[in-house]
Amino acid sequence: MIPSHVLAAGTAPMLATAIVGGCASGLTAVGNAQANALQLPSSNNLLSGAAGAGTGAKLPKCEAGAEVWLRNDGGNPVAIYPFEPAGVTIAGAASFAVGNTKTCCFKALSDTYWAPMLSS
Repeated sequence: MIPSHVLAAGTAPMLATAIVGGCASGLTAVGNAQANALQLPSSNNLLSGAAGAGTGAKLPKCEAGAEVWLRNDGGNPVAIYPFEPAGVTIAGAASFAVGNTKTCCFKALSDTYWAPMLSS
């Protein structure tokens, strides 16, 4: 979906952002655990930095149907964690690795399960 097309149809700007999703770039992965990882601020995120190997980012609250995109251009693989400290998994695990120069879409298939789709 293209934001300008949604706006051209007469949709209010805030509603268009809610429908299409926002974008955040220039992000840097930090921390080494769910508790101190970078909180991803948008539905479309570009990591352009990683504070070091093993740093990470955190998805938003898991809600069935939610979708979050992440591109990692940060120079190091990053660990992606669910927002919730317990009870929510990413493909059945507590975290998911996204390598450098990889793109991943995380789709919430329920309120407790994120399904990742990783680029090759």
